[in-house]
Amino acid sequence: MDSSTEEIRKSIEKIHERFYIGYHGVKLPHKFKIATGGCPNNCVKPDLNDLGIIGQRIPNFDEDMCNGCKKCQVANMCPMKACKVEDGVLEIDPEVCNNCGRCVGQCPFDAIEDGKYGFKIYIGGRWGKKVAHGIPLTRIFTSEEEVLDMVESAILLFRDEGISGERFADTVARVGFENAEKAILSDDLLARKEEILENVEIIFNPNGLRTPSFEVQLSTDGVNYEKVYSRY
Repeated sequence: MDSSTEEIRKSIEKIHERFYIGYHGVKLPHKFKIATGGCPNNCVKPDLNDLGIIGQRIPNFDEDMCNGCKKCQVANMCPMKACKVEDGVLEIDPEVCNNCGRCVGQCPFDAIEDGKYGFKIYIGGRWGKKVAHGIPLTRIFTSEEEVLDMVESAILLFRDEGISGERFADTVARVGFENAEKAILSDDLLARKEEILENVEIIFNPNGLRTPSFEVQLSTDGVNYEKVYSRY
């Protein structure tokens, strides 16, 4: 088990305590599913849930240590083909690299000796009859507390902006991803937490208000460990 998977596992019970238990009496417009995955292999499909968390290992590339080998072991190892040697030095395309961490330790000259662990967060995913792929926030988070705050901000955004009966994917689409991301990344939602939870008037749709609902799919890739918490 690598450290990114272990970090995800450590966060599981905190997610359970803070949101499944802590938000027990909070009414949301619809159910809200949280899924976690230990690495970008995406086995548990976190990006197809209202909010998904995927472990990352960002390679620390030291260009000065690179010898520009014609048969680069890092480039050969990369499953995303994000690495290639150009003009005698390795280049890693950040738009292609998914931070799986498989390149770490592969260079015999220690050009990628280690990597920084982090978390990527997706919002607005949904699976079922109408599939929606979650969109990643533009930041990669490197602390557990940051991640938990982002989860809470997303839930508060859903409570604040959501219309009864619509899924979070629809809320994100309606307000716009850029606006949703800006709100989640700011401190405003957490600062207004008490106001949002106590004073928000929920708009009813013709189907009526659903009861509070959370499904927290807490899974890690590469280990036989999975819990699913549901409340309807």
